[in-house]
Amino acid sequence: MTKRILVSEQIVGPEIDGLAAEFEVVREPDLWKNPDQLARRLAEGFDALFVRNQTRVTPALLAAAGPRLQVVGRAGVGLETVDVPAATVAGVVVVFAPEQNAISVAELTLGLMLALARQIPAADQDTRAGGWDRARFTGVELYGKTLGLVGLGRIGFRVGVRARAFGMQIVAHDVMAHPDSLTVAELSAPLLGLDDLLARADFVSCHVPDTVATRGMFGTPQFACMKRGAYFLN
Repeated sequence: MTKRILVSEQIVGPEIDGLAAEFEVVREPDLWKNPDQLARRLAEGFDALFVRNQTRVTPALLAAAGPRLQVVGRAGVGLETVDVPAATVAGVVVVFAPEQNAISVAELTLGLMLALARQIPAADQDTRAGGWDRARFTGVELYGKTLGLVGLGRIGFRVGVRARAFGMQIVAHDVMAHPDSLTVAELSAPLLGLDDLLARADFVSCHVPDTVATRGMFGTPQFACMKRGAYFLN
């Protein structure tokens, strides 16, 4: 019997094409928007479900899928949308691709930092409206500034590597990181408590997963610790 894979979000690329050459791949990129329809579709019999970050894989969805479902694959990092304990009970293997978008997100982070530092969106709008107020949009350089990385995983580390190329100093906060790890050593990034990092950093970039422990991690007390005029990227 041919293995059947249901793709409930917009996932494209050579990896999916390779699976389609070997298995039956059903692509319905908007299916995640209708959980009831998704449950009915899975009940038709699929061996695997591929998702990104919109599909909620709940105990009810797993129950609707029935015993045929063997794998839930997440195209990206983080499993906050997948009920992993429920999948374990159902005998479903949950896999993800931690490197799938790490470079893209790191590059986007640097792009956002540059846009904030040099006020690119506001300057673009002003210029399109006929203005040319260069003094107003001078902005600041990244060079010599301190970047505080909250979360030093695959993405946070790559952001740090790229920020160092701009001449930035790196400090980090990560309760899972060891001071003697290669990641910390390569970035020359001292590990600080969160309040200390916020007080020192000119730019703060947050790269932690959405979990019970991190939810509400930033609020009024944390922002009050930051320098006046500092930048925050989530």
